[in-house]
Amino acid sequence: MSAKQSGNHDQPPKGTLIVIGAGMAGLAAARQLDAFGYKVIIVDGHGQPGGWVYTKQLKSGDVSAVADLGGSTLTGIDGNPLAVLAKQLHIPLHVIDEADVPLYHDDGWEANTALDQEIEKKWNDLLDECSQYRDAMGEVADNISLGTALETLWATMEVAPPPPPPKKRC
Repeated sequence: MSAKQSGNHDQPPKGTLIVIGAGMAGLAAARQLDAFGYKVIIVDGHGQPGGWVYTKQLKSGDVSAVADLGGSTLTGIDGNPLAVLAKQLHIPLHVIDEADVPLYHDDGWEANTALDQEIEKKWNDLLDECSQYRDAMGEVADNISLGTALETLWATMEVAPPPPPPKKRC
């Protein structure tokens, strides 16, 4: 992306910057830097824009479908830079009703909804507990990653029972 290709710049670029990664963050950064008057070069190892947002064509015989792999859902849009970018680019956002979206295991079997809800509740309880511990620990918590805290707390929680046999295959 160069200044001439992507915007109406009356002046020469302030300089040239390289953005590593053509995922959503890299593309948003490149767009903003371009708006600030820089020439931007984007380098990505996948050879395509989108990063983890990737739609794959699936085919087997006469049957074909598409599947979104990676980040295809935007959650927590208040203050989310990607939501701001979507608004700037006039990309509509749609509300997804979780009740209408079935969840599948990676082997294609439909997940047990009750089990999924139980795990989600435990996950949210765990995040709440992490927040309470962080508040109680004060500045000491600044040196503990969320991952470390979650792993420590998860080990102390009761784990959900194994799922029952799958009901149907998609």
